[in-house]
Amino acid sequence: MFGDGFWTRVPTEAELATMWPDTGVSEWLLLPDLVDAAIGVGFRPVRIEAVEQSEWDDLESELAADLEVWLLANPGHPRADEVRARADRNRNWWLRGHRGLLGFAYLTLGRAR
Repeated sequence: MFGDGFWTRVPTEAELATMWPDTGVSEWLLLPDLVDAAIGVGFRPVRIEAVEQSEWDDLESELAADLEVWLLANPGHPRADEVRARADRNRNWWLRGHRGLLGFAYLTLGRAR
């Protein structure tokens, strides 16, 4: 089993600018190219699966919720501004950045004996 991100389509420079700092097109492959890379190093793709957008949203929402719940419980904490900035930055990277452009694949790979 191998899991990795993949581009659902090649992002534009403008789209890359809304993602994590220094994110480039070469960061991930398109799904067919990811499968080809696995084949290129001697594996055979037994199963090729990708998470649904709702699953990806669930993951990102849970990550965001951890920070937001902490902020609601600790509004006066000395680190609240830092955590708020991190939460806002991560949410923007997700909603204005990689959402719909970055997928996640699970490849079940086999190799002949």
